[in-house]
Amino acid sequence: MFRKLLLLTMVLIFTATFTGLACAAETNPEQPVLPAIYAGNVTDQNSKAVASGRINAYIDGVLKGSLDFQSGTYEGLLVSGSNEDENKPVTFKVEVGGMEYAANSEPAQVLWVIGDTPTVNIKADLSQSLGPAPVIPTEVKLSGVPASLTLKPEAEKQLNVTTSPSGGVVEFSTSDDGVATVSSTGLVTAVAEGTATITVNATKTGLDEDTATIQVTVSETAPEVLEKVIKLTLGQLAATVDDNSYTLDAAPYVTDAGRTLVPIRFVGEALGADVEWLVETRQVEIIDGETTIILPIGAISVLVNGEAVTIDSPAEITDNRTFVPIRFVSETLGAQVDYGAETKGITITR
Repeated sequence: MFRKLLLLTMVLIFTATFTGLACAAETNPEQPVLPAIYAGNVTDQNSKAVASGRINAYIDGVLKGSLDFQSGTYEGLLVSGSNEDENKPVTFKVEVGGMEYAANSEPAQVLWVIGDTPTVNIKADLSQSLGPAPVIPTEVKLSGVPASLTLKPEAEKQLNVTTSPSGGVVEFSTSDDGVATVSSTGLVTAVAEGTATITVNATKTGLDEDTATIQVTVSETAPEVLEKVIKLTLGQLAATVDDNSYTLDAAPYVTDAGRTLVPIRFVGEALGADVEWLVETRQVEIIDGETTIILPIGAISVLVNGEAVTIDSPAEITDNRTFVPIRFVSETLGAQVDYGAETKGITITR
């Protein structure tokens, strides 16, 4: 009886703040969807109690809940969701010492149900880690914002700005629309000679906001802005960079989860980045100017300029070639990705 009252109390105090941190959707802010609340034991592959750590719960690969535990037991794991998540499988991973490990549950299949309070025992395989554990963000971060732009009058430049976590609201403003304007989608238009500051602001419910500025100089002597255009096709080895033809040694493909992966060395170097394979740690390092991305193979927790970011599809090794999620990498490097459903063509522009 006491446990039921405790769980009911936890449901009532559950707020949209955790929902924002776990990247869950809200169907109606006035009537929030109640979380499911789990409790149970945590053991290792040898059926021994795990002394301490954290349980991470996922739906469709998205972190929906997290809870620290002690002495091999846990209670009150709030797993958020939306009406669309009803009856979807919940998967669990166990974090120990900053590393995440695969886990099985008992019952073997746990379906997310609004307001559900089942007992779920978790057995983790601590013999091999999946990589660094995801970090629940406290702030939204901007990526792809250049420090400065130099344009000729009447020239245009599209800003390809993204947020981490994804789904943040990005707003643009200019200090002097007589020098340069900026649209709601980030299209900068040079008007007349002079300097102006473009301010980019990102917000997301439950997280601290992020702001960046771009110094725009408009001058008749500014160099022409030349865009790099890379074109690939799913399942095809043929590719072009600025209309120059190339043959890939491995073709882009779509994962079972519907994410497009491409051979990183070709795409990264075509964008002008340095790509290195770190043998000892099985990681890909991409360096482009002041941006450094580190992607561990098989892990959804990656590093961007030293800060942990959770992505929805990990890097993979296929046919001895390293493939990475094209949209995340390209947009983090300030490029725009377009996909043609009919032609299966991928266009990367920066």
